[in-house]
Amino acid sequence: MKYILFIAFLFFPLKGEKMVKVKIADGITVMLPETFTPMTAQDLASKYLSARTPLASYTSSDRVADFTVNTANSAWAATDIEIMHKFNKANINSLFTAINFSKEEIIELNGRKFSVFEFVSVLEGEESVVNPQPPVKKYNYILYTIVNNQSMIFSFSAPASKKQLWEENAREIMQSIKINKH
Repeated sequence: MKYILFIAFLFFPLKGEKMVKVKIADGITVMLPETFTPMTAQDLASKYLSARTPLASYTSSDRVADFTVNTANSAWAATDIEIMHKFNKANINSLFTAINFSKEEIIELNGRKFSVFEFVSVLEGEESVVNPQPPVKKYNYILYTIVNNQSMIFSFSAPASKKQLWEENAREIMQSIKINKH
């Protein structure tokens, strides 16, 4: 019985799981569950197809929930957040087969405006007679902001089947983001 409880604590987040402050870069911090660890190069290669390595990437102990921070050079000014919000919504819609948004808004968080999207996405698998792939369903919580004409993307994802286990933690993580004014 003790073994089963140990496995349960290891693989399923607890509501109110202890959070620890993590420095993402100079002037950028976030609170993450203490069980999150930096992703390995192998984690990144298997999960994210990108030529650019994220500024930061963390994963849960069972490797199913992820938090990443990316940056992108852009021509956006801090006052362009509403236009950026519309652009990013169109971009998100183009990436998936189906999307069910539960939140899409612009908020002010710790003195900075963010474009927020919380949704469950579906990406249909490859159609193949030999090896058909099932659809991939994910819970996503993404915040975009503009810092010194650079887009910053904070992203949390987990399997849609684990949404109820992770959404409270995802919201707490995102609410804890702090970016010092530059």
